[in-house]
Amino acid sequence: MNRSRIRRTLAASAIVLLVATTLPAQHHAVPPPPVGGRLAESALLGGHPLTAADLSPDLASADRMRLQAYLNRRNGFEPRSGGEAHRIRFEQELVSIVETTGIEDEAAELARQLPPAAQWGDPEREAEWAEAMLRSRPASPAAPYLYAFLASRYRQIFERLPEDDRAALERQARKYRTLLERARAAMDPIFALLAADLDGLPSLGHAARHPRAYLPDT
Repeated sequence: MNRSRIRRTLAASAIVLLVATTLPAQHHAVPPPPVGGRLAESALLGGHPLTAADLSPDLASADRMRLQAYLNRRNGFEPRSGGEAHRIRFEQELVSIVETTGIEDEAAELARQLPPAAQWGDPEREAEWAEAMLRSRPASPAAPYLYAFLASRYRQIFERLPEDDRAALERQARKYRTLLERARAAMDPIFALLAADLDGLPSLGHAARHPRAYLPDT
């Protein structure tokens, strides 16, 4: 190889190195939700209820059994809170996903404390309510569900922030990750599934952005 070609090769290598060191770090792709997002839609987002048809044959047998138990509890649910539909739906999802003695009474009590329907439906208001419940009932058996519920509302708030407010996006993304990890750490494995299902959704419908892209790699 002549000197001219060597110089060109070295120059090209230097450019590649410069580009590699100045480009922003690439974040890992978001893994697909384990139940196609349907568990998160059902349990957290008020969407179409999960059904047995949504349980992929690729699911581990232990995960399938736990999800089937959720479906069985959901199908056998009898409301105690009464009143508005959003209270009954919240009570149903909490009773269905938490397998703990006394959860029926706790779910009914929490559902009764929900703001009326006219004051519900805004993610910031819903987040404030869940934060207040966690402060007043830190040892509640509903805590893992409230962590996941709060993570979903933090993510909805994140998607509504202006794109040019990077600092606010990063703060909200950290709040989302913190609550998601609290849910994931629950002893009941269904909450790890629920956290993964929520996190695997590319968007909750407002903006095509994911909190992961606004946080450092971990």
